[in-house]
Amino acid sequence: MPKVLVFTYHWPPAAGPGVQRMLKFCKFLPSFGWEPTVITVKNAAFSSLDDSLADDVSESIVVHKTKTFEPFALYNLLKGKKGKHVPMGLIGLQNSKSLFQRISIYLRANYFIPDARKGWNKYAIAKADELFKKEKFDAIITTGPPHSTHLIGLHLNKKYGIPWVADLRDPWTNVYYNKFFPRTENTCKKDKKLEDSVVQNADLVTVVSDGLKDEFQSRAKNIAVIYNGYDDEDLHAEQQEKTTEKFTLAYVGNLKPNQNVPALWEVIRAAAAENEEFASNFQLNFTGNADDSVVESVQQQQLQEMLTRKGYVPHKEA
Repeated sequence: MPKVLVFTYHWPPAAGPGVQRMLKFCKFLPSFGWEPTVITVKNAAFSSLDDSLADDVSESIVVHKTKTFEPFALYNLLKGKKGKHVPMGLIGLQNSKSLFQRISIYLRANYFIPDARKGWNKYAIAKADELFKKEKFDAIITTGPPHSTHLIGLHLNKKYGIPWVADLRDPWTNVYYNKFFPRTENTCKKDKKLEDSVVQNADLVTVVSDGLKDEFQSRAKNIAVIYNGYDDEDLHAEQQEKTTEKFTLAYVGNLKPNQNVPALWEVIRAAAAENEEFASNFQLNFTGNADDSVVESVQQQQLQEMLTRKGYVPHKEA
């Protein structure tokens, strides 16, 4: 069976869709005739943790965990928040008002290009070089964000000539939160050059949506859409009993500022004002990391009594 070496920064116990996508890739690759070996990190700071995802890691999958330089951990240490989770995407960024936070954001925006996770690359490459001396791999896969992981694939592809698949789960230079970073013109040019070098040199670029395909298609040699799906085995968990008889509108997942829908909150407020029965029997449920700006938008419509927030829950519970 041909072997594929997979580079993923996010791996259990990290949580979230980025973890699940590559976790499921590795689960099902053997059924398509490929044997995956994983290189990931062992001391990273993540926005959420979910130990239950480790149940999906087959004993047959070899996982190598390396060191990394983790500026987010250093940031938390300097702020006296050692062990705290890091924010997801832009969550919390717009509320950064202290001088220390503003300086940190400027450094993140202009000195960690393409992102602050690039401190892992030298350790991942060293582990790959070690493995290549002992065994043969027929392909490599890198997945991002963090898109700095793709620079590992670019390096190894040029060094060994091994076929390389770059899996882009989100936009790179066009990602929504870049417009909130104080990025210099030179930073933007450097980042765009890195993006082009990855998209143009990967033997195959895979993306999660048709929109991302449209964004990268003109620059990629080959590009394919592999949608985020579901694992039927995850749906066989025992059904939980309903905790309320109220009509519940739920958002499950990370709710970022660019996903806020003020018009919906306005409609709910209007419906509640017009219909007392609706007002007393409606519940809005946010399960996952919800940005404060979204919660404030809900509160501005006087809906706080209808809102419940659960924070992150394990994937199977969600």
